[in-house]
Amino acid sequence: MFKAVILAVLAFSPSAFADSTKLVCRELEGDRQTVVLEIAPGQEAKLGRTGSLKEGVKYDFVLSLYTDNQAHTSKEFTGTVETEDVMFSFQSKDGKLSFQVYMDEMDQSSLTVDGKSTSFACF
Repeated sequence: MFKAVILAVLAFSPSAFADSTKLVCRELEGDRQTVVLEIAPGQEAKLGRTGSLKEGVKYDFVLSLYTDNQAHTSKEFTGTVETEDVMFSFQSKDGKLSFQVYMDEMDQSSLTVDGKSTSFACF
């Protein structure tokens, strides 16, 4: 299942990312975790006719955190995503986790859990 998730994801360019509702990112060092961000069910209606994320609008997303090729989700977080210019920002509802993606520098993304940051590259 884990491999299927990774294989099913298309590469994103910064301009195409705003039209996407799924993102996969891989930790650059350490535990080699993988983050999968997907728009929450029922949120598609907020995308409107264009199907794009709109700047300044909050969308419900689910962040799944996988560790080293495990076939199951090790942790799952619900929260909101907001885009601003070239930044895509996820914040968990409990406030303990955030994920930042700069769409023009997707290899410099970061996951912050309880104040500790880890570098990720997104596809």
